[in-house]
Amino acid sequence: MKTARNLWAMPFFLLSPHTDPLAADPLPASRSCCQIIVDYDAEYEEAVASALSNLERYEELCGFLEARDLHVVLKGTSGILEERSYAWVLVTLANSETGMDAGGHQTVTLLGSPADSVEERRVLFAVMERALEIVANNPARFVSSERAR
Repeated sequence: MKTARNLWAMPFFLLSPHTDPLAADPLPASRSCCQIIVDYDAEYEEAVASALSNLERYEELCGFLEARDLHVVLKGTSGILEERSYAWVLVTLANSETGMDAGGHQTVTLLGSPADSVEERRVLFAVMERALEIVANNPARFVSSERAR
């Protein structure tokens, strides 16, 4: 059995891939330090919203991003393959005006058992939370001085 959903270029924080900015729901309303827009299926939106609600350094991350005109980009996938549930995400920062990568990246991969949709969902939520923790704890490591401007 093989299933997978792709999460390619899911920008949030200050950037929407929508032509109509009202087409996506901002997340979360109570923490409006910077605009967060998610453009993928409800399960990914829910995973990111959950991760953001638990993110201790949210305000610091938003301040860092806004001061440098950056946003967070998550790319990844989750699914069930062989006897394992899996999820991975690549987290980068990009310039909000140009969309150019700011220079650094981090990949987070998690595996879980059993190979079922409940475990896949748990692993997806955990990988999103871990990726956002990593970028929030040290966002400067994601910015190269040559590319950040």
